[in-house]
Amino acid sequence: MSNPQSLTSASTLRMLREANLTAADWRFWAYMAEQEHSSNPNQLITPADVMRECKLAKSTYHQSKLKFQELGLFEFHKSRTLLINLL
Repeated sequence: MSNPQSLTSASTLRMLREANLTAADWRFWAYMAEQEHSSNPNQLITPADVMRECKLAKSTYHQSKLKFQELGLFEFHKSRTLLINLL
C-alpha cells in the first residue's frame, strides 16, 4: 500500500456510506479491502479476478472502478488492478 490509512478506517467507511454505493460496489470494495489485509497486499489483481470473485459483469466492474477512482480510493492501471490505497 502506498498510504498507511486502511480501507476499513472510520473515515473511509463514513465516506463509503455517503457515496450511495450499489451492492456490486460494496462487493468490489470488500474484495479490495480483503486483498489489502492478505499476506501479499501488493499483488496484482486482474479485472477478471475482481469480476469472478465479486460476481460482476464487465460493465458493472467498470462502473464500480470509476466510482472508486472518483472517490480517490484506488489507483487502477490498464488491464490490471494494482491495489494502491490512495487514502
